[in-house]
Amino acid sequence: MRRPHYLVRLIGLCAVAYSAGATPAALHAQLVRGTVLATDGATPATAVIVVLENSAGLVLARTLSDARGAFRFQLPTPVARYRLRALRVGYAPSDGPVIGPFEQSTTELPPLQFTLKGVAVALPTVSVRGRDDCRTSSADGQLVARVWEEGRKALMASQLASSDSPLNAEWIEYDRTLDSAGVRVRAQSVRTTRSATTRAFRSAPAESLAAHGYVVDRDDGTVYHAPDADVMLSDAFTNGHCFRLEPPTDSAPEEIGVAFRPVGDDDRRRDISGVLWLDRLTSELRRIEYRYTGLPAFVERARPGGTVEFLRLGAGQWMVQRWHVRMPILARRDNQATVGRRRVLITTSGVVVRAMQVSGGEVTRVTQGERTVFRGEGAQLAVQLRRATGTPVPGHDINGAHGVLTGTDYALRTDSTGTGRVEPILPGQYRLQMRSALMDSLGIAAREYDVDVGADGRLVQLTLPSATELLRAACSADVVRREQTLLRGTVRDSTGRPVGAATVRLRAMRNIDTAGDRVRFGEDVVSTMSDSLGQWRVCGVPRDVPLQLRVSAMAAGTVDTLFRIASAAPIAAADVQLRVSRTAALLLRTFDAQERPLGDVLARVRTLSGREIDVRTDNAGEATVRDVELGVATVHLRRVGYVEGTVATEFVAGSNTLQLSLDPTAPPALDTVTVRANRTNNRFTDFETRRAYGLSTESITREQIERRNPVSLWQMLTRVPSVLVVDSLGFVYARSMRNRNEECWLRVAINGIVQSDARPDLRTLPAPGEVYGIEVFAGAATIPPTMTSPGGNDIGLRARTGCGLISVWTR
Repeated sequence: MRRPHYLVRLIGLCAVAYSAGATPAALHAQLVRGTVLATDGATPATAVIVVLENSAGLVLARTLSDARGAFRFQLPTPVARYRLRALRVGYAPSDGPVIGPFEQSTTELPPLQFTLKGVAVALPTVSVRGRDDCRTSSADGQLVARVWEEGRKALMASQLASSDSPLNAEWIEYDRTLDSAGVRVRAQSVRTTRSATTRAFRSAPAESLAAHGYVVDRDDGTVYHAPDADVMLSDAFTNGHCFRLEPPTDSAPEEIGVAFRPVGDDDRRRDISGVLWLDRLTSELRRIEYRYTGLPAFVERARPGGTVEFLRLGAGQWMVQRWHVRMPILARRDNQATVGRRRVLITTSGVVVRAMQVSGGEVTRVTQGERTVFRGEGAQLAVQLRRATGTPVPGHDINGAHGVLTGTDYALRTDSTGTGRVEPILPGQYRLQMRSALMDSLGIAAREYDVDVGADGRLVQLTLPSATELLRAACSADVVRREQTLLRGTVRDSTGRPVGAATVRLRAMRNIDTAGDRVRFGEDVVSTMSDSLGQWRVCGVPRDVPLQLRVSAMAAGTVDTLFRIASAAPIAAADVQLRVSRTAALLLRTFDAQERPLGDVLARVRTLSGREIDVRTDNAGEATVRDVELGVATVHLRRVGYVEGTVATEFVAGSNTLQLSLDPTAPPALDTVTVRANRTNNRFTDFETRRAYGLSTESITREQIERRNPVSLWQMLTRVPSVLVVDSLGFVYARSMRNRNEECWLRVAINGIVQSDARPDLRTLPAPGEVYGIEVFAGAATIPPTMTSPGGNDIGLRARTGCGLISVWTR
């Protein structure tokens, strides 16, 4: 894709203000000072263009009078005659005194003074387009010259600076990409600049533009030159263009224009044509509009060109208020065709306009010293959201909705009235994306609207999507058709913070009826998890039926709630706040070997604190224990005709269910843990039980590992009694201190599996961050029988671990 280059050097890079005599004066050049007075002969005339001419009428220098009406010149040479003239927009020129020649020895002349004439210039009324002055009559040419001269005065004033304190301008510069039609903004970047200057931008020299054209092709793209005031005032521009009067447009009937076009009929000459527009009553310059010529027809249809708008300040100074250049972005067009089973790619030399690049700027504020002489109002975008018809949905409201303009950094947020604003904003057509808080949380795509931003700042009224539209976007059309609901919510802990990875279980009871003294119903159950923001949602939830919602989270507790969704609610919310319980409840279920409920089983629950609770199962084999301390506890079971025994389990906040099987010939066995609100991994239960009852020589927890923060895991073993950590030739081993007469090395088990290496190198242990806990067994007698060797062959295991065992449990 071929991108254009905008080679108008902007104001921040070329903040240069010219005044007469700015070039170094000769050593003996005379200095001329003077004052211009208004028509009353007493009031200083501010911002008047004072021109120094030679005897032949050639302009040698220009300057601008300051707030005191003062001006000054350096004469090029003393031995010559000069004339001063004063120019004001809207008035005929005023002749000043004739001075010189002077003696060489004179370095400074007495102050001069002259008074302005009050003869106003009346610009002609034009109702039809005039003829080019290249082929016009003398009378028509004089009309064109009169209007053009008034425009030239404003252009001169915008390029000059008085001797007062300089003007400080603040402005925004922008680059934006529009679609191929040059209408909608696709991308935009904006920067703000401040500088002491009266000039908005600087173009290439007029002579260079006349020789090489305003549009130049280069290897890296196409350069579009924009004309500045120096170019418009140059002899090269005047000699290279024809001029005619242009009638006013319907939108600005008070204006009169001077149209210009390149001399000759060469359509391939890359030049500019356009109109300089003035106010017919005040003769003030309003703007210059131009278009590039000599371009291919498909490029000219994209209207490449630009506009420069002028501003007259209160004190009479002139400056450029805003400007822009429109340039096409071109790309080759590739055509593809399919013939039978063969796919033929045809690459043509055709070039099309893919997009439009617009570069420009706008002055927002001008100061002189501490005084503000101009402040731009700027355009604004005002949006007002309206509620959709239908059932209100929490979170989907006109208040707090967020909007962005695509491709820009413009953004807005609506208030309680649904109103949001962006100001200041560059005029243009944008695509606005609006989201409510609910749409954002559900991941529903923003609703898009085309908005046209102008200087009038009119209010744009938009309507939020309805709840049914949101349901279709978040779930499916089938959910809408079946009149089901999207149920959503947020899980929070007791402090109000979001809880992620919470288990959300929804149970819907349906087809409820009675048969005799029994109630029969069917049910649907669905489960999901909350995200990192604690948010969850379920599609297809039936309305107006009993619903049970159970939410549980690790270390945050469990909540059960019953409710119904209204029949007219497409979207409903069920927010949950978990309350941490400091105790647990146990539902104990006992079965025989044939999985039949077994009653009359005596169970003794013993907690870590030593508290014992006795319960007996009923005929259904169930017993309930309440207010059990959190943590690991043991459950001892006993019944006549069955082998008694003890199992260990972990109690967590909320409800816990424990199912145990008893056998006449074997100890009780843990069957299934069906409901656990927050549970340590089952494979850590035995580790925690042995740690709680001190069944291992040493137990090292995850908390201890994090607190010590070792580089290697074996460093956690250096303080374990009866174990000597040996560093030998770069290898690290663990030796038992119980047998000092021979080398006795501890074996290693990973997650309950004893490794085959008889003298394991401890450097190969898992990284500290991967480990849940470590157990050290100093002798074979304390090693749990559940430990197995690789392949499941336990024959001789105790003999092979006679020196002890290091058991590592990974997370």
